[in-house]
Amino acid sequence: MLNYLDNTIYIYILINILTYILMKKYLFKTTLIFAFIGTVFHELMHFSIGLILLAKPTLFSLIPKKTNEGYTLGSVSFQNINFFNALPTSMAPLILIPISLYLIFISFAIDNELIKIPLAFLITNLLISSKPSSADFNIMFSSKFGIFLYLGIISIIIIKEVKGIEINNINIFIDSVWNIIS
Repeated sequence: MLNYLDNTIYIYILINILTYILMKKYLFKTTLIFAFIGTVFHELMHFSIGLILLAKPTLFSLIPKKTNEGYTLGSVSFQNINFFNALPTSMAPLILIPISLYLIFISFAIDNELIKIPLAFLITNLLISSKPSSADFNIMFSSKFGIFLYLGIISIIIIKEVKGIEINNINIFIDSVWNIIS
């Protein structure tokens, strides 16, 4: 039986996050080692989604490089970024969030602390590395049309999923949503 009140996984994740913050502030080179696993997954997400959406990945690097802004821990270069694949390819690391949540969920079924501690380390790395970098945002914003395309698709899906709304009542719906927001 799953024990959802078992807080040990949360404690381990919290300890890992605090350790990461302290290491980033005081022991930066150690942080590179700590973040390596997350960097691998972050770049793999870019690579896989780019491959699926025909962005044509050309270079995959996990070697940290010093830049003007700090360090680049890894990178993936693409040959064919366009309006269709810029947003999903650049925001691909966000997929690590539901993966992390799933790992937290399955951790409730694990009683062995020798498994929970490394699992918490992995979850922490996935959560930290799910954050898109500034380079990721630059790629996303390189195609304004792509952003509007995906926003339009998401809007259509949301509108279709809302029960009881007919095409004639969309203005009433938009007005009511606007009143709730403002």
